[in-house]
Amino acid sequence: MKKIFFLLCLFASLSACKTTLSTVKISHELNGELSLSLQMPDSAGSNGGGITFCKKNKKYYAAFAGNKYFPMQAFNTKGNATGEVLKAKVDMRGLLYNPKTQQLEANGFGKEAIVKYIFNNGLPDETEKIITDLKKPDAQCVASYDDDSQEILMFNEGSIYRFNHANGELLGDYILKSMPEDYNLNENTLAYTGIKDGEIALLDYKGKKVYLFQKNTGEFKGTILLPQDAPAKRNFNFGFSNGKVWLFDTDKRTWLGYHVK
Repeated sequence: MKKIFFLLCLFASLSACKTTLSTVKISHELNGELSLSLQMPDSAGSNGGGITFCKKNKKYYAAFAGNKYFPMQAFNTKGNATGEVLKAKVDMRGLLYNPKTQQLEANGFGKEAIVKYIFNNGLPDETEKIITDLKKPDAQCVASYDDDSQEILMFNEGSIYRFNHANGELLGDYILKSMPEDYNLNENTLAYTGIKDGEIALLDYKGKKVYLFQKNTGEFKGTILLPQDAPAKRNFNFGFSNGKVWLFDTDKRTWLGYHVK
């Protein structure tokens, strides 16, 4: 009886969300056909540490977590690698695109700084520290960027942490609410979607689902269902960029983009 009541409440909640999330249909199962795939270089690295889309030059950038010498690669909107294989230059824990400054940025491991990439001949060639004192909740947190509020976001042990992008100041944290039953969340990665009232995305790696939360309240607002063969992982290897949920297949070394509709 308790389970039936929960399902009825969840259904009512998700139905209400359909009127507020204008860009996606909550709880709509994604098409099994992938909309895009990005083949990473066959060299060092195993975990996808970051993926983002730069609106300025209309390219995806993706990099491995674990070492500043691990590869980073640029891709066009058709999924083709462009330019040479790059070095991450950061022990990557999240790639960010800042549309206000039109900068490609990255978060490093532990106490490492947030950096911006300096481009040379169209390629991210060097880095410059822009935030040096960011008190991360955990050394492994993968950062995401809230470009609506100019905040850096991190997830750790059920809470969302908000940092001022200008100076790294901790603005506060809040606990997620109204979680679905039997969830198994990716432990160190969140993604910012920009979807109204479903801005925060967290991956249920066992359930093959993405849960959406309202950033202002932490309230659970809906679910994006993924194909059952989606390569969801317990840590890293997850992102949301350019209207797509991204999962990294560590065996095939490929980012898989699932268009959200």
